[in-house]
Amino acid sequence: RFDAMYLGYLAAPVQAALVGEVVEKLANPGCVVVLDPVMGDNGNLYRGFDDRRIAAARSLCGKANVLVPNLTEAALLLGRDYDPHPNVAALDSILEGLLALGPDTVILTGVPGDGDRLGIAGKCRGGDVFTYFHEKAARGYFGTGDIFASVCFSSLVNGKSLEAASASGADFVCDSIDA
Repeated sequence: RFDAMYLGYLAAPVQAALVGEVVEKLANPGCVVVLDPVMGDNGNLYRGFDDRRIAAARSLCGKANVLVPNLTEAALLLGRDYDPHPNVAALDSILEGLLALGPDTVILTGVPGDGDRLGIAGKCRGGDVFTYFHEKAARGYFGTGDIFASVCFSSLVNGKSLEAASASGADFVCDSIDA
């Protein structure tokens, strides 16, 4: 039995049901379950992904305590058009929509800020939106969402608050890019 689980990339939609069963059967009470619904980026599904992949990811949202999608994945999960530059009201609507899928907390990655800033926006059920931004890197890198979610997950498991865990993840990604 587990005190923490991190759910990420699934090779096929059928795996979502199996992963959901594992969570139900093997999660200890109070288990931290983080879901990164890997499906796409920059407004597009990854090659070879389809509506079955979206439905599979959506089915796991209720199993997670913490959902960590990027803006593209959020739009896909909600069946909305992709908005690369959501305003504050749109961000809140996205976060509330994702919370309605079942997790207690959502941390949205790849959120544009003022000027040339990029970061995260998060919200807990019944809470306020929080944000954390850095200067945008000169170029994009594959895997930064995975790194962010991994550091955030490990920080949560080690007792950091949601906002501190999110900042740790964002800082680590930026430091890695700088290095």
